[in-house]
Amino acid sequence: MKKLLILLIALTMSIALIAGCSTPPAPSAETASPSAASTAAADASATPEASPQADADATNQPKYDNNAVVAVVDGKEIKKSKALASLNEILAQSGLNMMDPNDASYKTYMEQAKVLVLENLIKTEIALQKVKELGMDTLSAEEQKGADDEFANLQNSFGQGLVDNLKQQYANDEENLAKVEQIAEDQRKQFLANYGVQSIDEMKPLFEDNARMSKLIKSIQDKVQITDADLEAWYKTYQENQKASFEATPSGYETAVSSGEIISYIPKGMYVKHVLISLSDEDQAAIKALRQEGKDTEADAMRKEKLKSIEAKANEVLAKAKAGEDFNTLIDTYGEDPGMKKDAPTYETGYLVTSDAAFVKEFLDESLKLAKEGDITGLVGTDFGYHIIKAFKTLEEGDVAYADNKEASDTQAKTAKNQEAVVNQMNAWYDEYDKAGKIQKFPERLE
Repeated sequence: MKKLLILLIALTMSIALIAGCSTPPAPSAETASPSAASTAAADASATPEASPQADADATNQPKYDNNAVVAVVDGKEIKKSKALASLNEILAQSGLNMMDPNDASYKTYMEQAKVLVLENLIKTEIALQKVKELGMDTLSAEEQKGADDEFANLQNSFGQGLVDNLKQQYANDEENLAKVEQIAEDQRKQFLANYGVQSIDEMKPLFEDNARMSKLIKSIQDKVQITDADLEAWYKTYQENQKASFEATPSGYETAVSSGEIISYIPKGMYVKHVLISLSDEDQAAIKALRQEGKDTEADAMRKEKLKSIEAKANEVLAKAKAGEDFNTLIDTYGEDPGMKKDAPTYETGYLVTSDAAFVKEFLDESLKLAKEGDITGLVGTDFGYHIIKAFKTLEEGDVAYADNKEASDTQAKTAKNQEAVVNQMNAWYDEYDKAGKIQKFPERLE
């Protein structure tokens, strides 16, 4: 759950970084809600000018009305419908919407999420006000054209483009294919409702605000100065954090590699391949059923008996492996593990074995005993059959030099520093408005 909260915080902080810099997605079969950042910008463009009556009206509105005001920033109102659109998108990205609503943790994180969303929508509105204060509200001809082009793209996607996409999605679904026009219209209505507007034309100011916000963010980031020493120091901190992470969870290394992260530290580990001489599907199912019933003694006895039926074949393959026959050829000829097939992503690399790897115990224990590349186990019996495991590549534990990662690291460091500058400026402006009494919040209406 701690990871979930971290994700929620990261997602809501990103609103301040990208507010107005991303255009809203057109309604589609997959998405019918705007992005959190764009929702905030849309809200800002649709709210009335400051007036003495605005604060009083906001205070007296019922909390269950979707048009209720959930915050007022120097007279500018943020409506509940916009806040809920932002909240729903963030909950979907964090996975919180998949939790049981009756779970106590769900309620706790929901309340935290509401607070975070509201705070960041307020920061976005403040930033939009700063755009005007700093004289960045006038767009150049090029900037206006960019905003107009993006709005035109939305209009196109809102019309026939949406219908065409739905027809493609439902090509093999006759029932929904016959209702494509109605489905498209329903999604358009939902899309507009999420933004609190009556027509797509009312959203054009959003794209102009996007351009203005881009200028504001660029003006903040242009002031950031990063020295070579800063870049190297950033890498060192990154490396220390990654090392601590991999030492706590060695299997995280493979996740980091597959996700394209910068690898600054390599943990102890070994890549292995294996030939699986498999038990029949029926035998595996029977053993699994006993384990699920808590009858491990009976399951062990059944496995021992069933392994006898494949032992001769397994020993034959083991002898070939020990004799030096090409192990990949043995896998191709005898192996029955889908992960070792030629079309599997692990065919070339094998499996990374670390102390916390998620393999069955017998497989993991015997793999960890392999001391060096080329070592081969004996027959390793599991509920799946017999495994013959070979060590293929040893990870050379240790730090990766900054010079080896300099280009990627410097790029990431600069991005992080720029983001930090924007967040810090957003927070400073928020504090300025808060101290001046320019912020009113009504979080109880986010229900």
